[in-house]
Amino acid sequence: MADERAVFIAGGVFKVDRERALEKLMRFALPDPAHAALLLVRCAAASEAAAVSVRRAQDGALTVSFDGAPLSAAELASPYDSLFQKASAKTRRGRELATALLTLLRLKPARILVRSGLGGERAQLRVTLAEQELAEPMPDGGSDTVVKFVPAPGTSRKLWGAAFADTLRASCAMAPMPVFLDDERLGSALPAAWGEEGAAVAGEGLRGWVAIPPRLESHTRRQFYRLGVLVGEAALQLGPPPVVGRVDDPAFRRN
Repeated sequence: MADERAVFIAGGVFKVDRERALEKLMRFALPDPAHAALLLVRCAAASEAAAVSVRRAQDGALTVSFDGAPLSAAELASPYDSLFQKASAKTRRGRELATALLTLLRLKPARILVRSGLGGERAQLRVTLAEQELAEPMPDGGSDTVVKFVPAPGTSRKLWGAAFADTLRASCAMAPMPVFLDDERLGSALPAAWGEEGAAVAGEGLRGWVAIPPRLESHTRRQFYRLGVLVGEAALQLGPPPVVGRVDDPAFRRN
């Protein structure tokens, strides 16, 4: 016997309580909104981008754009699906994008816009707290993937200030492509940028560098990166000489 409390909406389509659904999704969000930009840098790295641009506007808007493989129409239409799929190279950038969107939603923006695709396949995803995600064609002639945070009237205009900039500078040092904040190219920790002599570390999906630091240090430092963005750091007393080791692996996770 059918449950008399069930409400039929339409054949095969049922209305989902959006507030409850978002509440469950928000467990994937990060507490610091600055980390949303770092997640988008990882998304760019997973898209094999040649460069990433992070631009701030005086009205509190933030735009992150990058080239590389565009997001598919399916990825834009269902931006959170990858969070419920097995982590793999195939779902890697989708998971970074989804977590970035959820982290930005914590700030209660007017909307978040994601444009991607080429030619007639280019589309725009519109994300807000109040409405269902909407993806629609957007043949604007562009080719880059562009993520734009549009603030609401009550959104703080100080979100992307000095602390945000410092976080980006400190965290993107192993990015495989140049990262620009406004017109500043962020520094790199790759050997070519530091002029270090050392030993390369390589493996399946892993890359890194071990070197003696230019300034004498008391501890050996190991820095762990995922898709070019810092995950964590450990200082160890292993005896002389102290070295700096930087390792990037897509499998790294913070405990």
